[in-house]
Amino acid sequence: MHDFGCKESKDIYYPELAEGVKHFKEEEGGRKIMCEAVEKYADRKILDKQLEMVRNLMDSMKLTAEQAMTALKFSDKEKAVLMKKI
Repeated sequence: MHDFGCKESKDIYYPELAEGVKHFKEEEGGRKIMCEAVEKYADRKILDKQLEMVRNLMDSMKLTAEQAMTALKFSDKEKAVLMKKI
């Protein structure tokens, strides 16, 4: 766990890991790539959770997708994205 919290590769205990992550931890282009990857992952996890909530309301409360999303107070933009996934 120590190694994953290090901001610089020189502080990582395992040389193989240090070399592998050096670009992502220390170079501007690498940090940008990692930030974008983490943001995409977070967005995907949020979308998955929103879909689960909508489907749960649809199943348990017998609501339509639109009714469930309105009950959850999703924005029009969120609704449009979710409707493509349902």
